[in-house]
Amino acid sequence: MAIQCGRFGSRLLLSALVLTLLGGCTGTFTPVPAVTSLAALQVSAEAQITPEQALANVETPALIELNDDMRAWVDRYVRSTRSPHTRLELLHSSLRSGALHGLDYVVDADGSAQQAFVSGKANCLAYANLFVGMARYAGLDADYQLLTLRPDFSRFGSRVAVQQHVNVLVRLRDSTLYSIDLDPPPRDAVSASRTLKDRQAFALYHNNLAMNYLRSDDVEPAYGHALQALSLSPKSEFLWINLGVVYSRSGQIDAAVQSYHQALALNPDAGSAMNNLLVLHSRAGDTQQADYWEQAVADHQRRNPYYYISLGEAAALNGEYDEALLHYQEAIARKDSDPEFYFSVARLYLELQQPQLSIEYAQKAIEHAVLVQQRREYEAFLSQLTAPAL
Repeated sequence: MAIQCGRFGSRLLLSALVLTLLGGCTGTFTPVPAVTSLAALQVSAEAQITPEQALANVETPALIELNDDMRAWVDRYVRSTRSPHTRLELLHSSLRSGALHGLDYVVDADGSAQQAFVSGKANCLAYANLFVGMARYAGLDADYQLLTLRPDFSRFGSRVAVQQHVNVLVRLRDSTLYSIDLDPPPRDAVSASRTLKDRQAFALYHNNLAMNYLRSDDVEPAYGHALQALSLSPKSEFLWINLGVVYSRSGQIDAAVQSYHQALALNPDAGSAMNNLLVLHSRAGDTQQADYWEQAVADHQRRNPYYYISLGEAAALNGEYDEALLHYQEAIARKDSDPEFYFSVARLYLELQQPQLSIEYAQKAIEHAVLVQQRREYEAFLSQLTAPAL
């Protein structure tokens, strides 16, 4: 699917297959085929579009370039202060301020920094383009950041969309990190985050266009933008998965299978690629391969720490606190770097009226927190625990 931008209750499925975006890490030394060597798009029994023909119709715009008015606006409202922290706050608040600019969130307002600034409308990706360009002009160290949202395990193995969201990560000189967002997801919905190179972020623009065209069953431009995205970020497995969806929509099952296997070569734990292979082989009636990928999907689920977090949350809701603790500990055993895991345990121990253990896990959450905003929330929770009784 296209990148998830705000309004996080909605989930849009663009096909019966799983669409994904930059999930997990990619292999460093895995060879990838040249984009121009990939299968042509079969548009009819007699006609096809080669990769070269498709790419000739696609161009990457200057997504973070500022115009004179934008530079003057930053000079006037942001660069007047020497403090990087104040510049960061001024830039974010002034873009959102109705008195100054009044940028509005619009779900389908994908576009460049200039388009977002002139129109006053942006989704999360357009806002990231705008903020990265302006922040860098203001002398701030800003990069794109990709957030992977927790999978919905109640639907895993069927029609599931892996949800992703993009925002901006700003590093200040004192090494503090700030996550800047137009419409952030709930923090406990985020399972992973990582910074992106500009070329990878520009690939998101073309990926979104490809998935939007595919939603309208306009396969030809979807194919071109999917290829352009891959030319910008050839080792991002999510792009191979989405190209596979394009091939599948055109009925080119062999090419789709090859794309999913390429994604798995880059990231052997790409659950969406496994799930798509399960769907294709099930449709084709290949029970042996379908059984294989069904088992692979189940194994992937059991390895995922967020599967155990979901089990723990369900147990806690039912008042089964001991069982919930076991599930949370299983999650921590599989991923001991996520501060939200420790914070969940801290809150659970508070429910169990075991404040010392709650304090211990709150301190662990603080130790593992990366973002300033996140650390402050944990510290506020800990302060309430340790405050003297009145």
